[in-house]
Amino acid sequence: MSTSKILNPENMSREELIAMLMKTQSELDTTKEELKKSNEKNVMLEEQLTGVQEVTAEGFRQVSELTQNLNKRVILLDDVLSMNLIEQIEFAFAEQVEWIQNARSLFNQTPFNKGSDVKGSKKKLDEAEAATKKLNGSIKNAGRSINRVAKTIADAVTAMAGIDKTTYGKAAAAINSFVEPARKDEAKKKSIGRVAKNRATTRTVSASLKSHVCKSCGGNTVPYETGKLVDKVIGANHKLNEILGVIKNIHEVEVCEKCGQVSIAIADNQDVPVIPNREIGIDYMLGCSDFICRGMALNNYISPIRDMFEIGNDTISYNLHDFVGIYIKPLYDGIIRAAKEAPVLLLDGTPFDCLESQGSRKSKDRKTEEVTVSKSNYILSMAAPVHAKVQFTAYGYLEKRNFDSIRKVITPDYKFKTLVTDGFSGYEQLLDEHPGAKLQHCLVHLRRYLIVAFDFKNYCEKLDVLDDEECRAFVMKDIEEASDKYLIYSAFNAINKIYALEDSVDYSKDDYLEQINSVREKARELLENADTVMEEMIKRHMVSNKNNTSLVGKKGDIYSRACVYWYQQRPFIKEFLNDPLVPPDTNIVEQAIRPITVFRKNANWKATISYMEDLCMLYSVFMSAKKNGIDDVYGWLRTYCRDLYKYCIEKQWTAYIREGKSLTKKILTWDMVSLSEGFEFNKYQIIKI
Repeated sequence: MSTSKILNPENMSREELIAMLMKTQSELDTTKEELKKSNEKNVMLEEQLTGVQEVTAEGFRQVSELTQNLNKRVILLDDVLSMNLIEQIEFAFAEQVEWIQNARSLFNQTPFNKGSDVKGSKKKLDEAEAATKKLNGSIKNAGRSINRVAKTIADAVTAMAGIDKTTYGKAAAAINSFVEPARKDEAKKKSIGRVAKNRATTRTVSASLKSHVCKSCGGNTVPYETGKLVDKVIGANHKLNEILGVIKNIHEVEVCEKCGQVSIAIADNQDVPVIPNREIGIDYMLGCSDFICRGMALNNYISPIRDMFEIGNDTISYNLHDFVGIYIKPLYDGIIRAAKEAPVLLLDGTPFDCLESQGSRKSKDRKTEEVTVSKSNYILSMAAPVHAKVQFTAYGYLEKRNFDSIRKVITPDYKFKTLVTDGFSGYEQLLDEHPGAKLQHCLVHLRRYLIVAFDFKNYCEKLDVLDDEECRAFVMKDIEEASDKYLIYSAFNAINKIYALEDSVDYSKDDYLEQINSVREKARELLENADTVMEEMIKRHMVSNKNNTSLVGKKGDIYSRACVYWYQQRPFIKEFLNDPLVPPDTNIVEQAIRPITVFRKNANWKATISYMEDLCMLYSVFMSAKKNGIDDVYGWLRTYCRDLYKYCIEKQWTAYIREGKSLTKKILTWDMVSLSEGFEFNKYQIIKI
């Protein structure tokens, strides 16, 4: 009866109908509340899932980029058959871990490590380090299998000596029976450990003049009418261990009674502005520069000062641009002058996006028609060979990777006799403007193609399931048939043994040039035998093009890419044999690119061409300084910048005094670049020639 009333409202009384409606409304409210909670939970779970996905994806990207960077540096696949394979790989991975730890150390020292961005970055660094160590362990296992293959082939060649009748068979046997020299042992340097530093903070600092003699004319100086000058600077040191604040600087000022020369005192613990009348200090700009050259994006560094002092979003950026133009560019110009005189120049490039060059950003520095729009932009790195007397690392911006862009950086006044590059054709065109100059293409790039063609992983897996006798028989069959696998391995092994020869040179001895010449003669024999072997592979795996003017690879042929690359590069792979100062590869310059690739991972892009050029100048100065024995680059630059600032401000004030003007009135315009003229830049050149 009650069920009938519920199902049929027409039979319900008014009170029953109201009660039913109230109950239904209550149930609806409860359902809505449950749905709301459920939706909130779903949103939270979705956010968590998205976060996990992002972290996971980032982890895979980190490992992927790590592997690519390591492969570029010839430590993963390129040295798989070298005698000290494991030691080389362990060293390279240890260096990668050290790089990550340095980055984490910088985060730990900053007072601004509370934000989620910083925590996320530190977590990613931890994940990258863990992945690196795990990968290092797996490589040890692979190394054992690869070394077994190498030993089996060498033994089989010895056992079958004299059976080879073909020219390429004899060449392959000569390569594989060649006995490598023992690699020299490098003494390990012990770390001195952490060094305690004074972290005291001074908020108000004062400087006094110790000498009261004019440095221009020798006359006596007396206190200027104001006695002291005061400026305020926003700054923090490069370790980010001080909470930001406004520092009030007091400088004593004196003027020569005889000639009007102004002298200003700057204490060691005083910061000074990039340009007078500004509040952004040189110390803070050096901190930004140090941060960039450690591979870190600036956002975590500049956000606190931007928020605390309510400055504009681009204030730090344009101050950094002015800082580079005033203080860093003269040092960069000195590095470029040294690079132009280098007899051997190593070149390589890496992508780096510039929004202005891609047409998505405009700047005041250039007109639209002056910008070459390109989808891909690059940074060109140049360096000297590792044992050259003059050491440098320099960078230049390329709007695109073609000859015209490269020529803007490597101008016709460069005096190189040999270029060492990868196989990019744009570098070859530079030789047209340098009569007599030679080109050496990187053997490492050549070797990578051979590694891919041989497919070590698949070959090792086949032999791993065989015992020693079966393994030996398997290899002997390849040798008897002069199979593609055996020939491609022989070419690779020749290049590998060339590196063993190179590594045997003791550069600490006075006769190292004679040692190089000696090993290069043996390397010449190995490379000629490898060329004989690859000539046979080219016959097997390349065909004439339609016009019969050249050879091309066979479509779908697993060996054709290696054959095509050898065919194209063979005119440029032997120059290192003729000059002991020419390296056989671009390893040094690829290592110079590595910090840029780390920074690119964190910063993604630069907004304008000017900022790209600033980035190149900063990296050039920091990297070249380290190459030339300046361990504390920050401290060295701080001394230089303060001396240059002092010179400029004293020069301007002296001119005002001599014009009869008073320093009590504010000078509104400061052309620091023009004021820098006459400064002793030679005293601070990073490269002494």
